[in-house]
Amino acid sequence: MAQLLDDRLGLIHAEALSFALAPTLGRAEAQAQVKTLAAQARETGAPLPDLVAQGHPGTNLPDLSAPATLGTAPRAARAFAGAARTRAAAIERGLSQKR
Repeated sequence: MAQLLDDRLGLIHAEALSFALAPTLGRAEAQAQVKTLAAQARETGAPLPDLVAQGHPGTNLPDLSAPATLGTAPRAARAFAGAARTRAAAIERGLSQKR
């Protein structure tokens, strides 16, 4: 999953970038500009986040590194796996006690 988030052009971050621009441009204009810059990224091979940063210097852009963009998913997955292991162990104990 992390590899998919690290695409060369950064197009997966278009929504986050439009949210970052929205406070100053308004939602519709931010989306329109990011859409235009995404097309430019595809045409030129320049990463979308770089194009947004160049076009909007001084804008506080979000951290788009893979760990930062995963949010709470890794923690939730670890918690689920831990709960599943605990439950499996309890079931196994119950089965072995019945033998």
